[in-house]
Amino acid sequence: MANLFKSLATGMRRGITALGVGTSNEDVMLDLLPEKDSFGGTRTYVIELLSKAQAGDPQSMFFLAMDYRPGGVLRTDPVKAAKWMGKAAQLGDAVAQMIFAYMYWAGEGVPQNYTEAVRWYHASALQGNSTAAHELALLYDAGRGVQQDYKQAAYWNVKAALAGNTAAQNALGFRLMRGEGMEKDDHAAKWWFEKAAEQGDADAQYNLGICHHKGQGVSQNEVEAAVWYRKAAEQGHADAQFNLGTEYAQGQGVEQDEAEAVVWFRKAAEQGNVKAQGGLGWCYSTGTGVPKDLAQAFVWFKKAADQGLAGAQFELGLMFFKGQIVSQDYAQAVVWYSKAAAQGLTTAQLALGSCYADGLGVPMDKAKAAVWIRNAADQGDAKAQFILGSLYSVGKIFQKDDIQAAIWVCKAAEQGDVDAEAFLGFLYYKGKGVTQDYAEAAVWIHKAAEQDNALAQGFLGGLYGNGEGVKQSNADAYFWLDVSITGLDEAQQHDAIESRDRAAEKLTPAGLKKVQKRAAKWRTEHPAQS
Repeated sequence: MANLFKSLATGMRRGITALGVGTSNEDVMLDLLPEKDSFGGTRTYVIELLSKAQAGDPQSMFFLAMDYRPGGVLRTDPVKAAKWMGKAAQLGDAVAQMIFAYMYWAGEGVPQNYTEAVRWYHASALQGNSTAAHELALLYDAGRGVQQDYKQAAYWNVKAALAGNTAAQNALGFRLMRGEGMEKDDHAAKWWFEKAAEQGDADAQYNLGICHHKGQGVSQNEVEAAVWYRKAAEQGHADAQFNLGTEYAQGQGVEQDEAEAVVWFRKAAEQGNVKAQGGLGWCYSTGTGVPKDLAQAFVWFKKAADQGLAGAQFELGLMFFKGQIVSQDYAQAVVWYSKAAAQGLTTAQLALGSCYADGLGVPMDKAKAAVWIRNAADQGDAKAQFILGSLYSVGKIFQKDDIQAAIWVCKAAEQGDVDAEAFLGFLYYKGKGVTQDYAEAAVWIHKAAEQDNALAQGFLGGLYGNGEGVKQSNADAYFWLDVSITGLDEAQQHDAIESRDRAAEKLTPAGLKKVQKRAAKWRTEHPAQS
C-alpha cells in the first residue's frame, strides 16, 4: 500500500511538472486530491490553483488555504492553511486578512496570539471589511490583544453597523443600551436592533422583543414583544424560545396557553437553556401544561441545578427532603439547599437554617441556623422575617426579645405576609414589644382575616363581640366567628362555636338570618377554606 501511494505521488508530481508548477510544492499532491474540490472544479483546477498561488496570486493563495481547512478538498492541515492565508493577507487580500486574524484569535494553525489577531482585523477593517471591524470592536471591548478602549470599540462598531453588518448592528444596540463608549440612548438602541431584526438577525429580534417587553426606547407592548420573540424563537434562538414560553405561561402578548408554554420551554431546554430547564421542571412538578410527572421534574431540575440555577437547586433539595421520586435524604437536601443559599436564594437560606435548627442532614447548630435565617430576613424575604420575629418572640435559637420580635414581624406584615399580619395584631393586642393598642391590633387582624387566616377571623370575631379596637357588633362577631370555624382545629372550633352562638343569642331573628346569609356568601367566594 505504501508503494502504491508513493507511485501515485510520483505520478502527480510529474503531472505538476508538466504544467510548469515544479516539485517544490509542499507535497500538496500527497494530500490525495479527490475527483472534485469544494468549488466544483476538477483535479486539474486545483493543480492550477496551486500553480497560481506559488506564482504569487493572492486570490489563489486564499482559495488554497480554504481547501486546507475543514470542508476543503485537501486533507485538512491547519498549519498549511495558515501559511497560505498569511501569504494572501500579506499581499493585501481583505478577506484573507480577516480569516488570518481569526486563525490567530482561535490558535488555528498558528499559536494563539490576540495581538496578531488585532493587527490583521485592523488591516482588514481599514479596507472596509465589516466583519473584521465588528470583531475588532469586540477585541477592544474585551481588552484582548489591545488595551481595553470602549471608545475605539464604539468607533469600529459604528463602522461595521453602517456597512450593514447585522451582528454589528445588534452589538451597537447593546452598546447604546449600556452607554459603553458612547452616550446611552435607548431609542437609538431600539432603532439598531430593529434594523438588524428586519434583516432576520435572530439575536436582534430577541433584543427587540426585550425592548418592547420592558418599554426601552419604545412604549411597552407585550404583543409586539411576543411577535419578535417568536421570530427569533422560530430560528432556534433559545433565550427567545424561553421568553415566548413565558409569554404563553403568563398570557402576556398572547392568549394564555400552558401547553404551548411547555412546547417552547422544551425547545429551549433541549438546547441547554438553564431557565427553560428549570421552568420545564416546574411545569412537570405542578402539572402545568403537562400531566404531573415528578420523575421528569427531577430530571429537568437536575439539569438546571447542575448548571447552577439556584431555584432548581432549591427544588431538587426539596425533593430529597420530602423523598419525592428519590429516597428521602436530608443530607442531599442540605447539599442542594447550600448551593442555592450561597447564591442568595432566600427560600433556600430559610430551608437551610431550618435544617441546622432541627439537625436534619447536618449536626444541629443553632448559630448556623441563626445566620441563614437572618440572611434571608435581611434580604427582605417576608416569610423569613416573620419566622425570625417568631423565634425572637419565643426565645428559640435567638435570645427572647419582644422588641426585636415586633420589629421583624412588622417588616413581614408590611409586605403582606398574612401570618405576620395576624401575629402583629396579637402583639398590639397584648402590648408585647409595642405599645398596647387595640385599634392597631384590629387593623392588622382584619387584614389577615380578609385573607382567610382562620385564627385572625376568630380573633376578630372576639374583638367585635367585646368592642375592643372596633365598634361593638354582635353581627360582625357572629360573621367572623362563623367563617373561621372550618379553618380551626377541633379545640379551637369548640371555642369559636360557643362564642358565635353567644353572639347569635343577642341578634334578632331577622338580624341572624341576614348575617348567616352574609357568611354563606363569604364561604362561596372563599372555597379554599370551606
